[in-house]
Amino acid sequence: DSRDCLNIIVEHMQMFRDRPSLLESAVNVVLALCENSNAHLGRKVMGRIESLMEIIRSNRTVHRRRAMSFAHQGKHDAEVEARDALLQTEQCLAALKKLNVLGA
Repeated sequence: DSRDCLNIIVEHMQMFRDRPSLLESAVNVVLALCENSNAHLGRKVMGRIESLMEIIRSNRTVHRRRAMSFAHQGKHDAEVEARDALLQTEQCLAALKKLNVLGA
């Protein structure tokens, strides 16, 4: 059943929310599943994806603040690390935003 597959994939998306390449692969699988079955994501699945996006948005705020703080303190290496983490969160959010077309 495609609903069971979607639930399992969303669980994996939650586990790999900090790994953009794995998250984007899972998003692409969801898009392909829904395209082949001409289905839309249900409210429950979209709710889980929205919750996941909120967590990632919160992480983005933390990484942005850390980067700014390290920049003000002159800690270049720590700033670079925080900016890299910020970039990863942006990539994760961009991947998840692809699923918005299925929520209708």
